[in-house]
Amino acid sequence: MRLKFLLDPGSLPVVPSFGYLTSKIVPANGNPLASVLLVVFITFINALQINRLTIKNHLFKEHTLLPGMFYALFSSILIAFIPASDVHFATFFILLAIQSIFSSYNNVKSADDIFLSGFYLSVATLFYFPAIILIVFGYFGFSIMRSFTAKEVLQYLLGWSTPFYLVMIYQYYSGDYNFVIPNYFFNKFGFVQLISGFNLVELIIISLVTILCLYFLLNFSNYMGKKVIVAQKRINILYFFLLFAFLMVFIYANLNLTHLVLIVIPASIFITFNILDVKINIWPEIIHLLLVLILVINHLELIKLN
Repeated sequence: MRLKFLLDPGSLPVVPSFGYLTSKIVPANGNPLASVLLVVFITFINALQINRLTIKNHLFKEHTLLPGMFYALFSSILIAFIPASDVHFATFFILLAIQSIFSSYNNVKSADDIFLSGFYLSVATLFYFPAIILIVFGYFGFSIMRSFTAKEVLQYLLGWSTPFYLVMIYQYYSGDYNFVIPNYFFNKFGFVQLISGFNLVELIIISLVTILCLYFLLNFSNYMGKKVIVAQKRINILYFFLLFAFLMVFIYANLNLTHLVLIVIPASIFITFNILDVKINIWPEIIHLLLVLILVINHLELIKLN
């Protein structure tokens, strides 16, 4: 899916990076080939995480690897998704946080999961600033999965604050007094200013994503039907994440197309529900081929629409 950019990394588009930790991992003038290989690795790991998430938590009536496949396809469909960006790194830690939230159900010894979920969401924020509002998502997630006590809220907040504390210690001892707090926080807030210059293919895909999200909302009752209570709770959390991914666009002035990678997380799971419910076996194959065809046309620029 990324062969063109592996063979010709110089054609890779430039995606601006604003994350504190991203700047430490991916230099501004780094090797474009290394950037592509890094995203291939992260996408592979995230696809494995999504498959593990769905299988371990019994979201489907049968074990399937379709969510990971759809994640890999959707997160590669736009050229803007190819280079390493803040969102790719943040997604890895967001998936870890969601798994920790899911694992807390009916678990009296869930202190580790509660602390780690806050920790992971905080690290995600250091990569991608809009993830800061996921601190509220985490609270809602635990409130859905369990009776979230004041003591557990404190554990969660301690986990969330720990990465910032560690980064500030690192900055102090390295002589960097441009501290993450308040500089990283207060310089990132702003109303959305979408990057201009989208071509027609990208606009079509954005429109399709919007339609898909509306379709997922309309299918809420279908996804929840014939599910045990714990599975219903986990599906509710995925819908909450979809909502928060949408809300993020209103607090970040440097938003770009890579933000759509976050929406791919619940989308890859929801579309699998629909695929598994299809009675005619040929339709899933047709959908898969259409997605691959769109990806190839977009990456190789076989149709000039801009």
